[in-house]
Amino acid sequence: MSQVPTTAPAGVAVVADGWWSLADAAGYFPEDLPDDWRPVYFANDYQGVYVPYADWQRMPMDALAHWHRDVHEGFSFYLEWPALEWPALEWPASAAPEQLAAAVAGLGHKLAACVRWGADTDTPGELWCPPRDSRAMCRIGQALRCPSTAQRDLRAAARWLQAVAGAAPTTLVVLSKPTSSQLADWQQLPALLGLAVPAIVAPV
Repeated sequence: MSQVPTTAPAGVAVVADGWWSLADAAGYFPEDLPDDWRPVYFANDYQGVYVPYADWQRMPMDALAHWHRDVHEGFSFYLEWPALEWPALEWPASAAPEQLAAAVAGLGHKLAACVRWGADTDTPGELWCPPRDSRAMCRIGQALRCPSTAQRDLRAAARWLQAVAGAAPTTLVVLSKPTSSQLADWQQLPALLGLAVPAIVAPV
């Protein structure tokens, strides 16, 4: 097990809990837009998305490769990996579950991190850089579910982000069912506060 040193300034990335979960999804996505075009439409406006394990593990693995191909280069995916099924931290793929290996292969460099949640909603999750080449998985920060009070109030959001950002080199904040305008505002907040994460990559 390895962990990124904490010498770099703390950074924050903000994502929604699935592109399909926007509170105003019916109005945000064009009515005639096919379902399989929704990820690329969403990616044109936002920086990344969190995908729960229950949603991606039942999909054909080639669907992840389609996501990689369809979204632009700056878009990032964050996949949940359940704590009870956490894989061996060593690589190559023969030492890791088939699903994780397929996700890494399908999403490639657009898979920014895997998320492992704590035992309860009050415990921060762990953010892990997925294994690539011969490198082991590396812990790079924390994952937090945004409190509902902060999600609705940008002033409260700014205070909350500044309070939580210093606890790890990188903090991923997951919004639950935000509106499209809420998500847009939240994704601008880290940059306004000097906490933006330009990219999450494996250490060299």
